[in-house]
Formats: sequence, structure tokens, C-alpha cells
Amino acid sequence: MHANLKSLALTALVGAGLFGITASAQAQSYKHIHGLVTKLEKQLNVLHKEVDAHFKPFPQYAHLHKDVVSMQKLARHIHELVDRKGNLHHILADVKALDKSYHHVRGLVKQMTYSGQLD
Repeated sequence: MHANLKSLALTALVGAGLFGITASAQAQSYKHIHGLVTKLEKQLNVLHKEVDAHFKPFPQYAHLHKDVVSMQKLARHIHELVDRKGNLHHILADVKALDKSYHHVRGLVKQMTYSGQLD
């Protein structure tokens, strides 16, 4: 279980790093954001594997799995926007949506922990 929470924490840290995006960013900022979103995608892949490996027996698995897949899709979308040097306000809005999803997933895991389903 601790590996799952660690993955979630890493995801949050990278997501927080993406919030440093400003409307006046230049080309080097896109390079920095690209590095962050690439790392985030890798962490979400690890999180997905952790969810599949450890949460299948639980009633909340389908919900949790769906949310993690949604986060992966959103991270891919952000990556595509960054590759095209897309609108930074759009990128920021998507990062905020990803952060909201992260907190929801974290809440599900906490709920499972407090209900005694997880140790």
C-alpha cells in the first residue's frame, strides 16, 4: 500500500511543478514543462500498474481505475499541447483539472484506508 501512496505523492509533486506555468513563458519554459509532463506520464503509468496490482479485489477498483486512466489521457493531452507549443492558459487549465483528479483519487485511497480495507 505504501508504494501506492508514494506514487500518488510523486504525481502531486510533479503536478505542483506544472503550476509554475505563466502566460509570459518563452521557448525554454516549454522545454521545462515538457520534461515535467514526461515525468508525470511515467509516474501515472506506474500508478496505473499499482492500482491494477493492488486494488482489483476492492469494490472501488473500477472507479479508481477509471479515474487513473482519465488522468493518463489528460497528461497525454497536456504533453501534446506542450509539443505544439499550445496556449499556456489551456495547459494551465488542464493541469488544474489534473490536480483536481489527483485529489479525488487520493481521497478514494484515504477512504479505503480509513474504512479498514487497506493497511
